[in-house]
Amino acid sequence: MAADAIIQLPPRIRRGDVIEVRALARHPMHSGYRVDDLGKPIPRHIVERVECRLDGVLVFEATLYPAIAT
Repeated sequence: MAADAIIQLPPRIRRGDVIEVRALARHPMHSGYRVDDLGKPIPRHIVERVECRLDGVLVFEATLYPAIAT
């Protein structure tokens, strides 16, 4: 499931530059500890994987765990 994201990059980037990329993702996140109105547990739903691609080429990937994603 993809999330809505805001990505911030420097205004100018040249080949070989080391840059900072800032990302903010809006997504439904549930820890698995909350319950709904009927008292049933809401299943855990967290961001587990992030991939960044440039022109279809994978340039960065990360596997996230609950302490990071939550």
